[in-house]
Amino acid sequence: MDNNKIQSFYYLPLSSEIQAKSSKKILKKYNSFLKKIGGRQAKESEIGVKDPIVFFILTGGTENHVLKLIDELAQSNKNKLLLITHPNNNSLPAALEISAKLQQENLNIKIVYISDSNNQFAAEEILEFVCHYQVHKKLQSSKIGLIGKPSEWLVASSPNKKIIENNWHVEVKKIPLKKVYTLYENITDKKIDFELEKNPAIPAELAAIKRTELLKAIKIYLALKKIIKQEQLDAITIRCFDLIQKKHVTGCLALALLNKKNIISGCEADIVSTLTMLWLYYLAHKKSWMANPARIDLQNNSILLAHCTISMDMAQEFTFPTHFESGINIGIQGKILPGEVTLVRIGGKELDKLWVAEGNIKKNTKHANLCRTQVRVSLDEKDKAKELLAKPLGNHLILVTGKIKSKIVSYFEFMQKQSGC
Repeated sequence: MDNNKIQSFYYLPLSSEIQAKSSKKILKKYNSFLKKIGGRQAKESEIGVKDPIVFFILTGGTENHVLKLIDELAQSNKNKLLLITHPNNNSLPAALEISAKLQQENLNIKIVYISDSNNQFAAEEILEFVCHYQVHKKLQSSKIGLIGKPSEWLVASSPNKKIIENNWHVEVKKIPLKKVYTLYENITDKKIDFELEKNPAIPAELAAIKRTELLKAIKIYLALKKIIKQEQLDAITIRCFDLIQKKHVTGCLALALLNKKNIISGCEADIVSTLTMLWLYYLAHKKSWMANPARIDLQNNSILLAHCTISMDMAQEFTFPTHFESGINIGIQGKILPGEVTLVRIGGKELDKLWVAEGNIKKNTKHANLCRTQVRVSLDEKDKAKELLAKPLGNHLILVTGKIKSKIVSYFEFMQKQSGC
């Protein structure tokens, strides 16, 4: 989510009775500043209705009243609080006292100090809080479909769904692979041909694929689409290697098409990577790529990433060879434009650890003994590749375009406060 984009929020001005007259002047001074960055003035009766509400401490003497108002908030919102203060009328001392009391109760609160009525730093701080709040709310209302069990090699990346639901506040819906197989068998060639003709996301280059192989890949896509609609899912991850063994078809094309349609989709039933992709989509409004760190060059601080699928709108051009490990059906070899990127990995037993690195895509490669889409990324921070070997959080890394480390780290810290990690 871009902090430069105006996002709406509500602010509640609060003052003591004894300073009621001066508080009107204070409010008048800062109203235009707050409105300019998307703020709308709220009333006390709108607490719990308007969302998000931040507290604008106009004067001292408001401490007890603010605490009573906070007490009226739903429990889920008590760790997402922002106090705005200014230089006069004991605004800052009041905010410090309120924050200290809330911290005694193990609640987290952010204070933003507006030094003047045109304070750009304060504006960024407020917008960052609003951005994080809105991403958090989106995650709270999201549901990931876990289709099949995580692949057996994901020994560090298969957390209990309760960890994701409690610490990241995203619902995980377990769905048996059998449901995919049943839908797959019932999809007719007529439905597939209609999809091939009408879906603009399907690239023309697929016409060169053997028809029997293309039909199988599109059937998986249509089966997954139906499950997504039935279960009202925001993202999916599927144990795709079972598709290869039981139906002689890959999920590579299906996942690429779903990602292009803004349904975040991951491979190998890797719930951790898919959660990361969904989070980055909400935070940065960008698709991301799940890949294996296949090779590492410590001397040049670079990593070669590879995988057999990628969102159709992340690559400049495509070819469609077979899937790497199995040598069957369809894999995707996408060419990603050189440029700035950020690599991300979350992990740890409670999913409370983060590895993040900025860098640049230097080249696309075509090594025959690696997954089909391949890029070499040169990392900016010294010894970052070495750090990956010393303290890995798991197999897959997530690549997103642009250098957004600060935004990722900032939200991660915000999220940990919400979950108590």
